Amino acid sequence: MKFESVKSNILDPAYGTDGVAYLDDSLISINQSISIGNKRLCVGMARFEGGRGYVLLRVDNKGVLDETFGSGGMIVGTFLDGHDSFANGIHIQDDKIIITGVYYEGSSTYPALARFSASGGLDPDFGNHGHKIIEIPPLQSMYSTSQPSLLEPIPRDKNKDSGISSISTGDGLLITYQYAFSFVSLIKLDSNGEFDRSFNGDGFKLITPPDTVECTGMVTLVGDNEIFLCGLTSTKNGLTPYIACVKRTGEEFKKFGNGGYLLYGQGSPLLFHDLDYINKEQTQFVCIASDGMTKGHLTAFNLEGNKLPGFKDQNTDFGGSGGQWTSGHVDQARGKIITTGSTVGNPDEVDVVVGRFELDGTPDQSFGDKNGWGRVDLKGNFDIAFRSSLEESGKTVVYGTGFLNNPPLSRFGYLLRCKTEV
Repeated sequence: MKFESVKSNILDPAYGTDGVAYLDDSLISINQSISIGNKRLCVGMARFEGGRGYVLLRVDNKGVLDETFGSGGMIVGTFLDGHDSFANGIHIQDDKIIITGVYYEGSSTYPALARFSASGGLDPDFGNHGHKIIEIPPLQSMYSTSQPSLLEPIPRDKNKDSGISSISTGDGLLITYQYAFSFVSLIKLDSNGEFDRSFNGDGFKLITPPDTVECTGMVTLVGDNEIFLCGLTSTKNGLTPYIACVKRTGEEFKKFGNGGYLLYGQGSPLLFHDLDYINKEQTQFVCIASDGMTKGHLTAFNLEGNKLPGFKDQNTDFGGSGGQWTSGHVDQARGKIITTGSTVGNPDEVDVVVGRFELDGTPDQSFGDKNGWGRVDLKGNFDIAFRSSLEESGKTVVYGTGFLNNPPLSRFGYLLRCKTEV
């Protein structure tokens, strides 16, 4: 693939080419990334044996593939032989690398894990030659008669997609599994990929906001005593953004919102995408959100689910056809909130956007185009930012997927690094 030079005042020119790293032509997307010392591990999707497989790769601090890792810096495979796969989570447990993702069965997706050594070799002692399929219980078996507010759910359609998100807990992993057209299950696994029965009795917790017929959700934040998820719920009054809070034992944290669930305004156009602590000791956190697909939005809450006093809710107007903040983090060392996302509209309008805010939500006017955010055009048809990762230096690495005109609609995965520290 041929990439045009990219120029942006928020990019770090020392990274990749002019701030952007295009690592391999086989890459379709980079879905998650973490910093390990002066290296970076990434997972996503790549072209593989005529189909699509998960990819695990390692790059150095300049955005160059580390060829001492795996095979030339990359490992590509499938969670189940003969089934397209992709990875969207990466974790370090006991010096092992665990990736989470899904494999396809027809048009449906099912969760799976793989474990690797620090050098990129599959761990033969884990699952089936390094891969492990997560056996999800039928939805009906997870219903509880102690949930009187639960309405009749929409039955799962095996021909529709489901998905997962994941986060490390220190003693294992938390994974969400989306039952198609129904509810989200929060699953606790130990470091060997087995169900942790100390979590809710069997390792599973069905997320059921009040008066809900269907909800989506991602696990986004883990504290010393609490776990937070955010997403969108469908109630009898319409679609509503929500945040759920459960204890590390799997029970709802009843003091948060309404019995563990905060439904933010019936029929609100807001979409909740990501959470991070502003003050972990006091359990105060920012919510990275969007006003539909038109504007970015920031708001903040405390452990009771109340709006955080002194925080100035913000809408970010990107102009044109609009855009979204879809990911973010708090840089505690510098006292800043960093947001990432994409604009929307015609193909040449869809670009990566990065913002910087004070801890009270005020846009940092010294960043980007002097209005608190900046734009990066990767010269593709669509440039979509999935998520981002903070480096110790204060710089932010953004990753996602894009589409090139030449060859027509060819997808590529990328990393870019922004100067969010200055």
